[in-house]
Amino acid sequence: MALVTQLAFAQRMIRVPGDTPSIQGGIDAAEDGDTVLVEAGVYSERIDFHGKKITVRGSSAVDVILDGGANGPVVTFASGEGRSSVLANLTIQNGRAFDRGTVAAINGSAGGIYIFQASPSLKDLIVQKNLQCGLGVFSGAPRVEGSLIQGNNAPFEFACMIVSAETSPGRGESQGGGGIFLYNKSPDGLYAEIVGNRIEGNSSFLRAGGIFAISAGNLLIANNVVANNQSGDTGAGIMTTDATTPEITQNLVFGNSTDQTVNFGSPLAPGIDIREAFGSSSSIIAENTIYQNKAISQPVFEVRYGSQLYVGFSDAPVIVSNNVFSGSDIYPPIACVPGIKSNELVRARFDHNDVFNPSNPSVAYTSACGSQPGLDGNISSDPQFLSTLPIDQNAFQLAQDSPAVDSGNNAQVYATSDLLGNPRVQDATGLGHAQVDMGAYERAGVVGSIPPQPPPASGPDFTIVADPASLSLQRWHHAEVQIVASATVGTPGNIVLSCANLPSDASCTFRTTSISLGSGATAKTSFSLDTSTLLLFANEKQKPTSGIWFCLLAGGPILWCIRRRIVKIRSLRLVAAYHFVAATLFMLTGLTGCSGKYPDATPVGTYRFQLVATDASLGITRRADITLLVVP
Repeated sequence: MALVTQLAFAQRMIRVPGDTPSIQGGIDAAEDGDTVLVEAGVYSERIDFHGKKITVRGSSAVDVILDGGANGPVVTFASGEGRSSVLANLTIQNGRAFDRGTVAAINGSAGGIYIFQASPSLKDLIVQKNLQCGLGVFSGAPRVEGSLIQGNNAPFEFACMIVSAETSPGRGESQGGGGIFLYNKSPDGLYAEIVGNRIEGNSSFLRAGGIFAISAGNLLIANNVVANNQSGDTGAGIMTTDATTPEITQNLVFGNSTDQTVNFGSPLAPGIDIREAFGSSSSIIAENTIYQNKAISQPVFEVRYGSQLYVGFSDAPVIVSNNVFSGSDIYPPIACVPGIKSNELVRARFDHNDVFNPSNPSVAYTSACGSQPGLDGNISSDPQFLSTLPIDQNAFQLAQDSPAVDSGNNAQVYATSDLLGNPRVQDATGLGHAQVDMGAYERAGVVGSIPPQPPPASGPDFTIVADPASLSLQRWHHAEVQIVASATVGTPGNIVLSCANLPSDASCTFRTTSISLGSGATAKTSFSLDTSTLLLFANEKQKPTSGIWFCLLAGGPILWCIRRRIVKIRSLRLVAAYHFVAATLFMLTGLTGCSGKYPDATPVGTYRFQLVATDASLGITRRADITLLVVP
């Protein structure tokens, strides 16, 4: 009987305003397991869960309004709350974060919902019109689901900001996140989940008008619409940085913009900005539709960086798969920038993406990304959306004849349904097996298994291996790399060899540029990897004056001997000797720098490039990754 009484008490309903006039009064009266049900009305108050495992639910998100009166965060979770602390079905508005530098803001602050070392559940909310970020998370990991986060503003003086302990305010600051701001991992081991929300029309003076994550560890961003957010610098839609490992899957990201005139910054990456990802875990960007994000003003730099996706300064793998990207200007929709901690070239792996730039169809990626179209299922074609009007129920869905339909990689499927809830994966083009579409929407067809199995091999196939797969090489030197090709199915045709994504001034010289394989056979060849162009008088740099002295030492005695006639030979032999000496000096000046020049060489650093083997008759390309460490 006592247990029944306790359970009944632990699951009671407290009604506001029926049982208590305020929401905070209901929270104070509640025990773990209780529900505080809030009826329609405007409640001018600020609330704090105080660590209780309770549910605070409104009768209607539109009709139940919690107004903070611009006097601090509207809702606070700062007492170790977990997923059992639930806030649902209310409007949170008119909050204002505590001023930077005050005691109240020592652990960060936020305008709408403030979370510190807590991981609550936030469901079906409207978070709007808050001054500073709508949702500010500091060392926490909430699950934010089914909510509308709109019209929140993070101006400079109130923006969500963390000041580095090593620097003074104004330097080392991480500022931004008009809609959602996350900083640091949660001590409870959970990771933040942002799922099935609409994040629209938020703004930030500096970075990331939509979602901004710093040092947040693992982070799930899935099935959201992130649209029409604005920032003054970069990552207007989504930005993650500094040891954040995001899984960004099946989102629609469109119409976000950066505007240099806001803060005189540089308008980089108005769509998605992924940078400074460190560690061994892979960041995932998969099954998204990313469309017409744009920089409003001209950039400070000469080249505008990745209007739809920017991957930079990351030393951990970034997998970009099954996405549709559509550009907004003449510059490449996708940009890559080398890592900064280990001097990696680019750790992004592009797999089955459609990257299309309607303003400049020949430009899809910056050069650092490598030439991706035609490799690993990547294409650059008009995705043929049914509509691009957001009010249209068919917006951003693929037409039947879209090249992105049934063209994705089944090994990179992260959801059993698409952004509209339609089943993934389907066969929409009569392939005879289910094949995932690129982008956030799946074209209707015959539903297949999840995850689908690839069709059985119906023709010849082969593998390619490079040995060594990792090597260290000095500048201006070369090394031999062995190639082993093996027929795994049937008899492949003529296999053409090449290198892709080589670092600057490096080259591959193949012993044979093609090989043939019999059924079950293995063939071996090799190529020479050079870290210098070794071109005579072409694109050369000035060599230090030591090269001039070498020329004098090498050529001076010969010329002196000839002039003094110390060596007496017949005329014919003299002419032949003269031409031999002249040719030798010419080679020395070209290759050693006696001319005052020297050939370009690959800069010191660590690079990743690919050995590419293509059987054009079968339409099969196989690649082997090679890591190159260039040392002085």
